[in-house]
Amino acid sequence: MMRRFNSRPGTEIDMKGISKITRSDGSLTIVPAQYFAERVDVNPVELYKNLSELTELIVINANQDEVLDENNISKLGKAEIINIDGNHDFSGDSRKKLLEIIASRVKKII
Repeated sequence: MMRRFNSRPGTEIDMKGISKITRSDGSLTIVPAQYFAERVDVNPVELYKNLSELTELIVINANQDEVLDENNISKLGKAEIINIDGNHDFSGDSRKKLLEIIASRVKKII
């Protein structure tokens, strides 16, 4: 994560203060030191896996995601994985497909 952040021009990481992280779209995110301290103790893959044991979990995965590690997707326990073409932000045509999938799942619940 740190390598990815630091590779973006304009990013300034300060583990004891306020970090400025340039996002892929050029916008800037301000991150307090507390985020990095807490992030060390969080294993998102394990949390989602545990959640999949408690409830139906559907993950819509972008095939060309430039942020998330695709190796972790297969470790999400009982989660249903739906893969669609698109980047991490589901921009362009993939946004429409994402919304169609969400709408179809909501209709099944209602």
